[in-house]
Amino acid sequence: MPRLLSCPRGHQWEEAEESAAQGDTLSCPICGLATSVPPTTAPVPALTLEAGPYGFLVPSGWDRDPLSESFFGTTSTARFNDPNRSSSMLYAISGGDTSRIYNEDGSIDLAGAIDQVCSDSRVLRWFAIGDHAAGYACTIDDSAAEDNGVVIVSPDETDFTWKKLEVTLPTQFHASATRILNSFTLYSTICPCPLR
Repeated sequence: MPRLLSCPRGHQWEEAEESAAQGDTLSCPICGLATSVPPTTAPVPALTLEAGPYGFLVPSGWDRDPLSESFFGTTSTARFNDPNRSSSMLYAISGGDTSRIYNEDGSIDLAGAIDQVCSDSRVLRWFAIGDHAAGYACTIDDSAAEDNGVVIVSPDETDFTWKKLEVTLPTQFHASATRILNSFTLYSTICPCPLR
């Protein structure tokens, strides 16, 4: 596969990857100046993802605990766990308390939704995704991992109050976590019905 090289004067050319190794010196074909071959970039690791049972992508080969009623009331949860490391996904859907999620006029209060859904105070930052969803990042004890999620609030309280997907993966799999969360957000926008 060819790679793009450039000399100190800014001339650019393509060179076959096999023709020179990192640290080798090549001459610019335009001006003749010596140029060092930069290191090749290592491929970004990715998980193999497949369509999951609730409309979003899940990692292949993970253990799955199906959606079930909670012992604490109106929230149902499903879990996905990597059998080889401490990575996990939590999917939850609730029809419970709406006091912090909706304003008196029925509009959605995303800050209240984040506060209620992520009540364990681990949220570092959050951002709106449209007017009825929010993405968030949480603190985690393992510095080599990250915990990110998406909360989607029903615009009309008819089928559910909120649903969330939270993904905990090693930081090198950030791109895979993003694909999973994007698939959840996209599916929930297309099919806002409860996924039971």
